Amino acid sequence: YNVPGNVAVTFKVDQSPLVFAGNFQFGDNAVIRLTGDYWISNAYLAGPFNYFIGVGFGATVGLGDTVILSGSVRMPVGINAYFAKGVIEPYLQVVPLFGLQVLPTIGTNGFAVDSAVGIRFWF
Repeated sequence: YNVPGNVAVTFKVDQSPLVFAGNFQFGDNAVIRLTGDYWISNAYLAGPFNYFIGVGFGATVGLGDTVILSGSVRMPVGINAYFAKGVIEPYLQVVPLFGLQVLPTIGTNGFAVDSAVGIRFWF
């Protein structure tokens, strides 16, 4: 029995300036997406909220009937806040991106806009 679903993990390693994420989509056409973003700015906005702007990269592998391999250049823009002494970080982001497909054919995926809402836990 194949249950479609989606799960994502986002994390930052102290030794790297990048914020990484892995997104896994299950079902008949499984997709694995990995991203790394460098935050150019993460500054105070208003109240408990900050904004962040960055640049980054993404790689996607689709494992359906046809294997798909693509990459992208990203520009995440979002709002976040830190609670519980910086342990809990809810966020909302919009990510304009430009993609390049490698498999099954080489070409551009063109311009797209991705988005995410989530909570990061900092340890």
